[in-house]
Amino acid sequence: MRPLTSALENGFERFFASLSSYTVDRLCRDSAFELVPAKTILFESDAVPKSLLVLGKGVVQLFQSVNGQEITFLVVQSLACLNTAFVLNGTRLPVSARAIEPSSILSIPAVVVRRIFSADGTFRQLIVDDLTRTQSIMLRELVSLRTETAFERLKDWVLTAIREAEYAISIDLPFGKSLLASRLGMAPETLSRNLARLEKSGILMEERKLRITNLEKFRQLAGIDPRQS
Repeated sequence: MRPLTSALENGFERFFASLSSYTVDRLCRDSAFELVPAKTILFESDAVPKSLLVLGKGVVQLFQSVNGQEITFLVVQSLACLNTAFVLNGTRLPVSARAIEPSSILSIPAVVVRRIFSADGTFRQLIVDDLTRTQSIMLRELVSLRTETAFERLKDWVLTAIREAEYAISIDLPFGKSLLASRLGMAPETLSRNLARLEKSGILMEERKLRITNLEKFRQLAGIDPRQS
């Protein structure tokens, strides 16, 4: 099966939507599509990327191992490019990437990406938008780490997850507590203490599930006016 056909069936429709058929054909001619299992290492830190990796469906952890301990910098979900800047400038990757759950990955040769980036304005805008989105996320993460307490970071993450699930009473999470602790920049025991505090505010996390157990307390935590709900 051709990479394009496989990719369109596995979450990449929006990636190709704005591009001409000619550009899509050039991108996919030498590309490879793969469904990778959980725990697959997609790239290693300090390597010069040979391909642009695009995540269609799934969850990917960007991390680095320091003195035997993994530090998570970002958890990427849904449609996203994983190593854009380093493909464009040909520099070494500062992080490694691992699939957290089965994920669809499109690999486009770096030389092809750079060539089309120079020649096609629509593709160039797509890449710039991806870089802008990534920078915005990373800057917000940095501000959060520097200005918020561990509990505030956890609360913000939980409230964002609940809002994205349209305030469902129970939602499934893409990863468990150990990765969440690393993702939020805190030790596992610190996460446990703050989850206990959060439970008193009407939110319970059970490994990979989040539940609102007390709607009134949750509204207070989220700053929701009961008259508006």
